[in-house]
Amino acid sequence: MLSLTCGRDQYGVPVISGAKLEQFADEMIGDFRPELLKSPQPTDIEQFVECYLRANLEVRPITVTHSILGVAVFNEGLVPVYDRKKGGLVALDVPEHTILIEEGIYNSREPGRFNFTLAHEASHLVCHDGVSIGNGVQCRQMDTGAVIMCRPEGERYPKFGQKTPVDWMEWQADYFGAALLMPRRTVQMAIEQILFNAGCLGGECGKREVCRSPQLFVHVSEQLSRIYRVSKTAAGIRMENLGYRNPRK
Repeated sequence: MLSLTCGRDQYGVPVISGAKLEQFADEMIGDFRPELLKSPQPTDIEQFVECYLRANLEVRPITVTHSILGVAVFNEGLVPVYDRKKGGLVALDVPEHTILIEEGIYNSREPGRFNFTLAHEASHLVCHDGVSIGNGVQCRQMDTGAVIMCRPEGERYPKFGQKTPVDWMEWQADYFGAALLMPRRTVQMAIEQILFNAGCLGGECGKREVCRSPQLFVHVSEQLSRIYRVSKTAAGIRMENLGYRNPRK
């Protein structure tokens, strides 16, 4: 398995740009399954987690309110999870490199939501092993290492200069997770085909049209969500990260 090489801050959080995350995601996808970079198709993120990262995946209730969607555990230890029978939190003994996914997401019949949550947690395992940060709502430092708890839905990131180390980790996991699920080079291929099928010009002309037309932006994001088995929201954000400005904002 490839390792992320970059500078790190005093807490061990990577100091890395979106462009570098894109490059590393391409390298890792190519190492996992090179064919994923040749044509638009969904990434089997469960296979990536279990076979490539060799991580342990468990689906179970995490909190009674479903406020935590996933947990990335780096080293063997005890993690608090919700037990329905006991009606409260219990300590779950998990092996190293474990990802816990909230059972409600798995059972929601929204595969895109599950896929992105799993990709996000996988990104923590790839990018944030070795972080050393104080206890908080989303990152708990334990004797065995860091346990990252992710994340209330609808959370917005602060502006650049106001991000905490945990904010940066969440941003990196979102960005890298999206790049794993939707590799940039095949997304460009997919958008060109979608525009052609819609009777639109491709290239820079097509890009400008997508950025001008709310209806076309929505159409492209909906088609991408079907191709890559992600949510329409995730597809739209991915388009924005690749330079397709959302005209509705």
